[in-house]
Amino acid sequence: MCMECKAKPKYKPRTIITTDLECDDMNSLIHLCLFLNEIDLIGVVYTSSQYHFNGDGVHTLGEVTPNYRCQGEAAYKTHIGYPHPDPEAKNLKS
Repeated sequence: MCMECKAKPKYKPRTIITTDLECDDMNSLIHLCLFLNEIDLIGVVYTSSQYHFNGDGVHTLGEVTPNYRCQGEAAYKTHIGYPHPDPEAKNLKS
């Protein structure tokens, strides 16, 4: 038995993610993409301190966004409130 909920949309907390893009953060960002229908993601800030990892020059957010674009299209079609993936990356800013 399948029932659809017709309740009004719930509040989505506005969220800004900061990351140093170490391996654990890359995995967390991919995981975050699964829940983009639950939050209002304002931006992702890639940063590190002078005493901390500042990237290896190879791994970037560009590795996360293709995963989101591929899986996001299916989620957009099947989940209420899931944002449409931006295949041309028009909304990405550096």
